[in-house]
Amino acid sequence: MSLPPLEFPAARSYRVLVRAADGRVEAPLSGWRTLNVVIRRRDVGSITVTMPADSPAIELLGPGSGLVVTENGKPIASGRYDHPHATMGEGADPFPGTLTVATPDDLVDLRDRVIYANAGLGWAQQTATVQTLHGPAETLALHWIRQNTGTAALLPARRTRLIVPDTQARGRVVKRTVANGENLLTVAQEVLGPDSFGMRAVQGENGPVLALTRSVDRSADVFFAYGRNNLAGWDITQSCSDGNAVLGAGGEGATRKHRERVNSDSVARWGRRVELFLDERQTTDEDELTSALESAAADHPDVSDLSLNVLDTAQMQFGRDFFLGDIVGVRIGADQMALPVEEAQITVAANGEQRRTVTLGALPTGPRDRRMRTISGVLTRVRKLETRI
Repeated sequence: MSLPPLEFPAARSYRVLVRAADGRVEAPLSGWRTLNVVIRRRDVGSITVTMPADSPAIELLGPGSGLVVTENGKPIASGRYDHPHATMGEGADPFPGTLTVATPDDLVDLRDRVIYANAGLGWAQQTATVQTLHGPAETLALHWIRQNTGTAALLPARRTRLIVPDTQARGRVVKRTVANGENLLTVAQEVLGPDSFGMRAVQGENGPVLALTRSVDRSADVFFAYGRNNLAGWDITQSCSDGNAVLGAGGEGATRKHRERVNSDSVARWGRRVELFLDERQTTDEDELTSALESAAADHPDVSDLSLNVLDTAQMQFGRDFFLGDIVGVRIGADQMALPVEEAQITVAANGEQRRTVTLGALPTGPRDRRMRTISGVLTRVRKLETRI
């Protein structure tokens, strides 16, 4: 089969800017060699920049400062200055060596925080252990973000420049109970659901702005396939359950109750039993013990996922024809499916060469899934072509 010619989009203009501790963009970071930006639909991304180790630009960076990356003048990622690392060696990395600055993007402020059930009170003053809310998913997520890292949070935990939007009461109606100490980002992700919302924090005029976006289904017009020469690769993950739960309930010594829940199908398939101990000494109630075992089984199933990497081409261009969080179409053999755009990676090499790779969401598969066999067939054809070349 003759594949269509591969045409990449025209080069885009990327700049790296320094952000001051007060949230304002201060100056361009000049003299950088390479740039790698990873943006994710609802998780923490990253910015990695390399420059000569003696670059005067390093004087602009310090604790509390940050980086902002723009594409054609528009901010696409921002984060606090973090993890500087300098190296020097023979040959490819001569004197003065290379300074690498790698930072998580601004959504890390949610990942760094835990839930305080009593908003406005310090940890030692907490009187409630849980808080329960009922309402639209967006409203609940933004409430907990505002209470635990936004303007309503205690000053030590407050991200003073993070702009949290007002709720539009979008999403399904949910009831959620959070406990003291739960991770804020995890709670927000769970409340918003896996498919409905994207969540990012990117530099605005005076600091990072949190945005919740709804997915747009573009699968009828935007799709990727081997025959279109825009399906770059795939990542297949399979593993056995690590949640064969053995539980210790209330009681002491010989009187302590013990229960177990084994994923027999997984053990038979993989020939491996990975056990997980649940300490439930606070209860002997059979319903509570059963619930704990069932929760462990649900949280630790067999994993069999397929995620796809697609190319950003002139014919199907990321940022023009489809965007982070959109639903796009994929064709593998006879199968056509719709998947969300989960991640985009932008790389600018030292010679100026640019590459953008887009990752589509994980697709649950079975161990004998036809799509797995189709991909294996494609790989075989590619190997044969490589051999002939």
